[in-house]
Amino acid sequence: ASQLFKGKKVTYPESVGRPFLGDQIIITEHPSWPKGLHKAELPPQAAVVVALNLNKFNRGNGVPKPRIFVLLETHMLILDPKMALKQAIPLADILGLSVSSQNDYTFVLHLRMPEDRKAKGDYILLSESVIEIVTRTYIAY
Repeated sequence: ASQLFKGKKVTYPESVGRPFLGDQIIITEHPSWPKGLHKAELPPQAAVVVALNLNKFNRGNGVPKPRIFVLLETHMLILDPKMALKQAIPLADILGLSVSSQNDYTFVLHLRMPEDRKAKGDYILLSESVIEIVTRTYIAY
C-alpha cells in the first residue's frame, strides 16, 4: 500500500495503523451469497478477497446509493443491499482505478467498454476502505 499511496493520498497515514479486514461483512455466511455467485456464473467456492459496504454515485443525479462491493480472485462484484447482483466485472475488464488525493475516500473504477455497449461505464465509488480496495485489487490484478 505504501508504494501506491505514500505522499499521494491525504488519508493514507491514518490508514497505516488499520489492518486490512478482507470480508468485513462476512458475506460468505449470508444465505443469498450462493445465488449471487450463480447469477454471475462463478463457482460456489470462489474465494472472497474483500467484501464490504460502500456507496456508488448515481450517474443521473450524483446521489450516492449503498452497494456491496466484493473482490474475488477473478472478478469484482457490485451488489445491491439485498444481495442482488448489479454487475460482475472480470478483473481483465478493469482498465484502472483513480483515487482522489483529498480526504474524501472517493475513487473511480475505470472499465473496458464491451463491444455490445451494454455496460454503463465507469463507477464512482466512496469507501473509507479505499486503501484496502485499491491495494488488494492491484495485487489480484
